[in-house]
Amino acid sequence: MPSLIARDYRALAERQNRQAWARHGEPLATAIDGRLEDSADRAQVRYLQARRDRLACTINKTVVCPDLFWRHHHFSHCAGGLVTSADEAVDEVRRFLALERRRLNHWSRKPERVAALTESLVFARYFRRFSRRVWMREAA
Repeated sequence: MPSLIARDYRALAERQNRQAWARHGEPLATAIDGRLEDSADRAQVRYLQARRDRLACTINKTVVCPDLFWRHHHFSHCAGGLVTSADEAVDEVRRFLALERRRLNHWSRKPERVAALTESLVFARYFRRFSRRVWMREAA
């Protein structure tokens, strides 16, 4: 079970922000740029920490009651909202994530789906890796 630990996401947040800003070219520097970049980095750190906490809580709830895995909201995009195995869950989420990433330059894009599917992929991969341990724990 993942634990809720305080982790420093500052370096990751800075790297992600620099990567996103690199696409926009190099504008003239102003006096406020440092403060704006620091504010953006702090906001990204809060987002990353909240995402990890959300995933850890979801995984921990599902570990306590493994039957929740099969019809979890992370798999609502799958046919019938149901998966039959952890391997199938990973494959389905990967397939939908690839479709959404291809659609990013299309008028019907929804970038929030990419973030949600990325979280779903982490959730599915956790259960693919530790499923035997989780279901054996329930059987005991």
